[in-house]
Amino acid sequence: MGIMDQISSFFESRSEDFVPMESMDDKFGPPVVLLFGMPDGIENEEIKDMVSDGAPLASSTETGIQVKRICGSPSNLKWMELSMKEALEHCIDDFVDAPAKLNTSYNVQVSTLKNKIEEDSATEDEELWKPSCPVIYCSGLSNKETMAIYNILASEIYEETGGMARAACAKAVPPAMEKPVMQVITEIAGDHMEAIENKDSS
Repeated sequence: MGIMDQISSFFESRSEDFVPMESMDDKFGPPVVLLFGMPDGIENEEIKDMVSDGAPLASSTETGIQVKRICGSPSNLKWMELSMKEALEHCIDDFVDAPAKLNTSYNVQVSTLKNKIEEDSATEDEELWKPSCPVIYCSGLSNKETMAIYNILASEIYEETGGMARAACAKAVPPAMEKPVMQVITEIAGDHMEAIENKDSS
């Protein structure tokens, strides 16, 4: 079986999990970018600049773009058990609760996820869960700006990790909204790594 046959067979078996970008509405969901497994060496200000550069139209609107860095720390595990729809809504709630934005040309707010779902006493910084590769998950952005953000961030991640990490990218689609965040991201990362392995071995 050739590589194209393998890819075709793979996507047929997961047809309910994927929606080709050209077949869906240009934008779906609130304007949010979730970053999983982002290298610590990439600062929030750098991410803000890269997202602004990749999505100038979305980031120049009044609502702008909310960017959340997610780690699998004990205090965040409850959040990752939410459905993707609920998680995206919480990101927008954070925007509403945040102080008034600075008067800048581009409105991109980058922050690390703070657990607001369940207060607990967990203070460990140890990650209990981490995807097999960094994942960039975009919601509410056009296909063009989604790909531009991915190309910029993925290149930076690759360079920061010395070529060790090749980031995956996905765009919010209706079939994923009811699934838990951790499941969605695990599937995206797993599929991405499988595709890389198939490509490298061909």
